[in-house]
Amino acid sequence: MGRESTARRVRSSNFRGDKSVTKKMRIGADRISFRDLARFAARRKTEQFLADRTGVDERTAKRWLSGKSRATGTAVSVVVADILSRLE
Repeated sequence: MGRESTARRVRSSNFRGDKSVTKKMRIGADRISFRDLARFAARRKTEQFLADRTGVDERTAKRWLSGKSRATGTAVSVVVADILSRLE
């Protein structure tokens, strides 16, 4: 008789096969950083994505992603709307 476990195997990623997202997000005690959220929305050229969608220059978007300045509410809503649009 084999000694196989009946426990279910847990996948290492929750993002089931989507290779364009990071597998590990840096999640704090109660928040996800704007940088991780924006990178989830646009894995490549995140600064350009934010600049195009919010009407700011890429340097401002880069400051938002680095954490040197806070992102505006418009930027956060654009990123969240982009992520939620994929669910439909």
